[in-house]
Amino acid sequence: MLIDDLHPPVPYPEPWPPIRWWPPIEPCSVAGARSWWGAVYAVVAGWRELQVDVHVPTAATAPAPVVVWVHGGGFETGTRWRTPLAWPQQVLFGKLIAAGLAVATVDYRHRAEWPDPAAAVRDVRAAIRYVRHYAGEFGIDASRVGIWGESAGGFLAAFAGLTGDGPGLVPALDHLGDEGVMDAPSAVQAVADWYGVHDLGGWLSAADVAATGFTRRQLAAASPLAHVPADGSDLPPFLLLHGLDDKVVPFDQSDRLHAALIEAGASSTLIGIPGADHVFVGADPLPLMDQTIAWLAEVLAA
Repeated sequence: MLIDDLHPPVPYPEPWPPIRWWPPIEPCSVAGARSWWGAVYAVVAGWRELQVDVHVPTAATAPAPVVVWVHGGGFETGTRWRTPLAWPQQVLFGKLIAAGLAVATVDYRHRAEWPDPAAAVRDVRAAIRYVRHYAGEFGIDASRVGIWGESAGGFLAAFAGLTGDGPGLVPALDHLGDEGVMDAPSAVQAVADWYGVHDLGGWLSAADVAATGFTRRQLAAASPLAHVPADGSDLPPFLLLHGLDDKVVPFDQSDRLHAALIEAGASSTLIGIPGADHVFVGADPLPLMDQTIAWLAEVLAA
C-alpha cells in the first residue's frame, strides 16, 4: 500500500483508540526533490540511531531555505515520514518543495524510550545542527532555517525557537544536550507551531505525570511557556494555528503562549480554526498548509 492510498476511518473515531499497528506503508519519493533518506544525525549509546530525511528542490538555482518538520504523537508515537492520517499523505512535503523550500523531517526519542521530556528537545536541536553542518552537501542555506511542528512536535518547535543556542531547561531535567554534531548553531529563524503543547504541567493527567517520574511543577518548568524571556525582541517570529474545538490539546495552550510572546515583545500570530478538533479534524488542512508555507517562505526570504 502506498502512503498516498492510506486514509483514516470515516468518520474519524472519537475518542481516538490506542494505536496498536499501522497497515503496510511504503514511503514515497517527494516530487521535484533530491532526497537523502535516513541520515543519522545522532547516535545515543544503547538506543536506536536518530535519523532525518532531507528533501531539497531540484529546481533550486541557489541554496534553498530549509524547514525542519517535527511530527506529533503525544511523545509516544509518530515517525518522520508520515503526517497525521487525517491528512492526505506526503502532500505537506510536496507543497514545501513546490514553494522552493527544502524540508528536513526528524525522528526523536519517545517517552517510553527516554521519559525525560528534555531528551526530545535535545534530539531536535541536534538535528538542526546536523542539517546546518552539512548544508553545503544538501544544497541548503544554513542561515535560513525554519521549524514547523504539530502537537508534540509543536512543543519541540516552540522550544527550538525559544532557546536558540543557549541552555533552557531546569537542572532537574538535564541540559539541552551534546548529541551529534556540535560545531553548528541550533537557532532557527521562524517557528510554525500547529496546536502544540506548551505547558506539560497543566496538560498531562495525574497518571501521565506520575509516569514521567517528575513533578507537575518540574514539567511546567520544562515547557515552552516557562521559557519565554522577559525581553523577546530577539526571538524568531512565531505562527500559531490551533483548532478552537481541540479536545486533545486545548486551544488555551496556544493562546497562553501567544499572550506571553506578545507581552515579551516578540512577533507572534495566533489563528484559531473554527470547528477544528486535534490534527484539524473537522477542517480542511490543505489551505492551512498553504497559509503556513506562504508565511514560512516570506519570513525565510527576508
